[in-house]
Amino acid sequence: MWWPAWASGATPSGWPAALWRTPPAGDAAATFDPVLRCHVPGSHWEAAGRQGMRAARTMLGLEPGPAPLTSFWTDQYGIRIHYLGRARAADKVQIDGEPTERSFTATFSRAGRPVAALLVDRVRALPAMRELIEKGAP
Repeated sequence: MWWPAWASGATPSGWPAALWRTPPAGDAAATFDPVLRCHVPGSHWEAAGRQGMRAARTMLGLEPGPAPLTSFWTDQYGIRIHYLGRARAADKVQIDGEPTERSFTATFSRAGRPVAALLVDRVRALPAMRELIEKGAP
């Protein structure tokens, strides 16, 4: 049985130990989020690419590095929508812009630090918002 061996940290003979420590990768993979302390689905091809790099590094015996910021984007009715971070961790949301005009940023924060953002028709604001969330700056 593979489960008891895996659960105890043992590996089947002949299998590299790194394969058993490899994080899941793929657009349908549910990876462990260290901030939320639970598994969350990736559900986007960008997530699959980021997860693949971490999985490869682990298989090579290297540190996988920090978990990438969760994000996705979509185009809906000619409007680009970006989401990044972990809104479930937030205790406050601030809206910049006018949602009824379909151009706004919703910044989700916890204890004064940004943890997630929803950007609607604000493509140019994405790099700065990603950096702000990754740094955890107030």
